[in-house]
Amino acid sequence: MKQEIEDASSFWLSPESMLRLVSNYIKQKNRKEQEFILGDKPLKTLRLSQEICNTLLADFREIPRQQHSPFYRDWEKWLKGVDPHLSITFDPDCATQRPEAAFITPLHPLRNL
Repeated sequence: MKQEIEDASSFWLSPESMLRLVSNYIKQKNRKEQEFILGDKPLKTLRLSQEICNTLLADFREIPRQQHSPFYRDWEKWLKGVDPHLSITFDPDCATQRPEAAFITPLHPLRNL
């Protein structure tokens, strides 16, 4: 079964591809060549200034929302908050082991911006 899942997986949905996509989006919005996603391991830290959070929040408000999705509520709450750091992962195993981290998948609003 694991092999079937791996065979069905898309390169574009791999943790590495998702990381590049999100990183490029944030760099484009900030217009600076700066790293915002820190860490070499599957558990990473997203570090954003309030200015960038406000920009992402404006974009977030433009996408269709799923009112009952915890992804959406948690993302909006963090963007509106004062903590510049957020634990994130693109890796499903890490997400299972560290449920407090935001799991960035194609369903996450950050991916949809």
